[in-house]
Amino acid sequence: MILTGTANVTSNGFEHTMKRPFIGIPMYPPVTDENYTLPRGYITAVRGAGGTPLPFPPGEQDAVPWSETIDGLILAGGGDIDPRNYLDDSEPTNASMPPERVNPERDRTELEVLRCAMERKIPILAICRGCQVLNVHLGGSLLLHIPDQFGEGVSHGTPAKEFAKHTVELVSESALANKFGTTTMEVFSSHHQAVDRVATSLKVVGRAPDGCIEALDMDDYPWLVAVQWHPEETADSDPLQQRLFDQLVQAAREIH
Repeated sequence: MILTGTANVTSNGFEHTMKRPFIGIPMYPPVTDENYTLPRGYITAVRGAGGTPLPFPPGEQDAVPWSETIDGLILAGGGDIDPRNYLDDSEPTNASMPPERVNPERDRTELEVLRCAMERKIPILAICRGCQVLNVHLGGSLLLHIPDQFGEGVSHGTPAKEFAKHTVELVSESALANKFGTTTMEVFSSHHQAVDRVATSLKVVGRAPDGCIEALDMDDYPWLVAVQWHPEETADSDPLQQRLFDQLVQAAREIH
């Protein structure tokens, strides 16, 4: 059974019930303390779009009941994916900055939630790490350290401590360009890894000026967007970035 939140709105003396879809967002695991966290930008962007955010911590023994409750999924940013999910001979210390950014428990939870979500064909917005999780889940691989391949001509916020601003060029007439209504935009990024070998079911629809992959699309999925940047960071001041959350929530509402 799918549970959908409701909000009562009074207009001209009449009360209306509006569906507020539940948008699931896996949380960040503890790193330097015992707290599970989630940046507030995700929460405010979903609420601003008319959805009800439903965060949950990694480590659930059975992610299926949670996955069946949500109407849409956001895979959020955060630490690196354990490279053993996509490389046979790599240790986390060879791929992460610092090593504690790798959390296998989070990887397991998000990969299972993503599997369930894709089976149900619910709308998915994959952001930064989430874009990488999606690519790995579908059989792709990751570039372990962006400067090793692309140099440092474009700052991607590496090492991933602060946000960096750069442009992204979207493929003309792609579904994502149509969602934004433009092919060029400024974005905020914070990552030192990125998509390398693209999963066969995905296609590249956006790149940074240095060639780094910034956006992926999937033709045969009802509503799916994967971006390497952080739209939640500027959604409160940039209508283009908020548009992703608006359209995610609208797509989640329409599945009923």
